[in-house]
Amino acid sequence: MMNLAPPCLRINGKRVLVCLELPPIQARQFDYVATFDGYEPGDPIGRGATAVDAVKDLKEQDDE
Repeated sequence: MMNLAPPCLRINGKRVLVCLELPPIQARQFDYVATFDGYEPGDPIGRGATAVDAVKDLKEQDDE
C-alpha cells in the first residue's frame, strides 16, 4: 500500500495513512481509504471520493 498522505499528517497525534483502493464497483465515492498507522481490525476507517474526503471521514469518526 502506497501512502498518499504527507508524512506529517496527523489527527489527534496519530499518523494518518491514505491509499487509493479503486473497489470493483461503479460508484467512486469510496475510492480513497484513510486509516491510522498501526491499523487493527475494528479501528476507524475513513472513506471518500478524494483523499481529503477520506481523511475528513476518519477525523469525524475519531472525534466521536
